[in-house]
Amino acid sequence: MMQRNSTIFQFNRLLLAGLVLLFTRTLNAQQEWSYTQYQFNLYDVNSAYAGNHQTLSAAVRHRSQWIGFEGAPATDQFSMHAPLAGSRIGIGMRVVSDRIGARRQQLLKSSAAYKIRVSKGTFSLALTAGLLRGCIDRSELTAQDMNDAQLAQLGAVQLTPMVGAAFLYSSNRIFLGAEAGALNQSSIGNTPGSLARIYRRVNAVAGYIFTMGESDVLELSTQLKWSEGMQLQAEVNAQYLYHNKCWLGAGYRINSAWQLLASWMVNEQFRIGLSYDNTVSRLLNSNQSSAELFLGYTLHKRSAGAVRYF
Repeated sequence: MMQRNSTIFQFNRLLLAGLVLLFTRTLNAQQEWSYTQYQFNLYDVNSAYAGNHQTLSAAVRHRSQWIGFEGAPATDQFSMHAPLAGSRIGIGMRVVSDRIGARRQQLLKSSAAYKIRVSKGTFSLALTAGLLRGCIDRSELTAQDMNDAQLAQLGAVQLTPMVGAAFLYSSNRIFLGAEAGALNQSSIGNTPGSLARIYRRVNAVAGYIFTMGESDVLELSTQLKWSEGMQLQAEVNAQYLYHNKCWLGAGYRINSAWQLLASWMVNEQFRIGLSYDNTVSRLLNSNQSSAELFLGYTLHKRSAGAVRYF
């Protein structure tokens, strides 16, 4: 009981830290978030992963896309998740803040997952609920008529509820799952009569670990994103873990970008990762690179000899 109360206490402290991170900084992002280092904490792309670390886990990400391009997307995210009632239930939350051009969005999203032991792995089902805060920064716009009535409406803040669901199967060597978001298709119009709304989307992930000796492994993974209007994006990744300490990897987001990434296990609780993407298409002759920083933390050390690959 004392260990469970300690976990809940730590969870509340990190939740407060995440909210401070969101509302005391100038943070940035877009409606559809993409992360190169999704393998380092699957909860950031699949809510059914909540609680899989068997302890309180938290992560911070920053992503700058198309560096040097004016108005390019930039995203900050804080997430955490923890098990409750033993290992049957996992809870988690994400705080995301995003900027692209004049648009500003912040998302607070919570989730609860129920886990069922299946053969050598675990099958998880999750429900998610969130609140999206969005507005347009009029100071970033140049208008011919600053007194336009439509322009005056753009600065209004709009709150939009979002609900979703996810599933995930995972074991020591494999993960496979998908998350469906924005199932309620809420309106996000910034002006009266606007038809803009949240589009439904699905994010699927899969990966497999190959043993390469006593302390080296190779991880192959893929991510597939779909949104309404048949917008489809896929990527493949490969990572090599050297002596259970350093991950080195590369990937390809089809018709979008090449990726390089590296992660260092500072100790059994802290991990730091850095990735670099280079866009394969020409974008107004601007710098086509993107960079992402990942920091991960788990509350308790792993059991002796145990290694968590994802």
